[in-house]
Amino acid sequence: MYGDTDISPQFRVDATVLLDNATVFFFEYAGGRDKALADGPGTGDSFHSRLATGFTRTFPGKVSVTLEYDYDGSSANRGAWSALAQIQRVTANTGIQSRASKS
Repeated sequence: MYGDTDISPQFRVDATVLLDNATVFFFEYAGGRDKALADGPGTGDSFHSRLATGFTRTFPGKVSVTLEYDYDGSSANRGAWSALAQIQRVTANTGIQSRASKS
């Protein structure tokens, strides 16, 4: 459980399992109330989940390969990405540049 004065409590669960001498499976989940990246001003907190899962395999020669899946329920949704793409098209057509692109 994690929380702070500006952060609602976040619940978290982690698990790691050794599948054989060279393979480790991992699972991490966190959930709690917060703002999503796509939420507009004045929008209240809502429940969002975050997940990371996968496995790591170590091969001869001490070479390790990790396959991981990540999910973040508070990240930008399709609508937010579309709005950003539209803003970039408009600024490109009008010649407006951000400070970051000038340097």
